[in-house]
Amino acid sequence: MTDKYALSERLRILIGDYLRSENIILIDLRLHSKRKKTMLRILVDEPNGGISLDRCAHLNSAISQLLDKEDLIQHSYILEVSSPGLDRPLQTYEDFSRCLNRKVRVFFNQCQDGKYEIYGVVICVNESGIELDTGEQVQRIPFERIGKAKQIIGEVK
Repeated sequence: MTDKYALSERLRILIGDYLRSENIILIDLRLHSKRKKTMLRILVDEPNGGISLDRCAHLNSAISQLLDKEDLIQHSYILEVSSPGLDRPLQTYEDFSRCLNRKVRVFFNQCQDGKYEIYGVVICVNESGIELDTGEQVQRIPFERIGKAKQIIGEVK
């Protein structure tokens, strides 16, 4: 298989299924190729957050064995399984639900009310988007308007 997108999707399905069986959340999977080197980076987390380094090392070994068995990547590669860290990207309903009553920074995928980003506390998450208390108003933001978002660790200046 030479199509990078198709390979990424097959890897996402294979690895995602394995991680679900281990009660681990697949946060992100990136396949990078640069000068004959291929890197597969996988971000994972426990359902309640806070995955340990030992758990990541165990998953790295198990996923490596799974990839060798399935032989989807036809050449040598580097596998990296790690935690998304405290400032992990927020992308899904579940991500935002874990940030309920916490400060986040949202970047819009296009200008909204003259702004490209907004800060506030997530006060509601539903299937269509989030409600953010900015301190001045409560703003409803549909998921399709969010380009990227992160939880704010510490104070916003």
